[in-house]
Amino acid sequence: MPSVKTAVSLPESVFRQVEALAEELRVSRSRLFLMAIEQFTERRRNQELFEAISRAYTKPPSREEKRFLRAAKRYHQRRTGKDW
Repeated sequence: MPSVKTAVSLPESVFRQVEALAEELRVSRSRLFLMAIEQFTERRRNQELFEAISRAYTKPPSREEKRFLRAAKRYHQRRTGKDW
């Protein structure tokens, strides 16, 4: 995959932390930044998915969904003989 170079300005204290961590992990600064950005974007995608799922479950069911749920309940009761 082709690479793109970019310049990033950091406070000196953060730069020193990055240098130390890259050395500790035995990776380049570029690799460390890539790892961090990949992790950040993955967490963000997961958070957005979680929020979308939460919105879907918090909105009240539509009339069509209610009819489907009632029909599914009746079907289940007939098949199992149980009233849930």
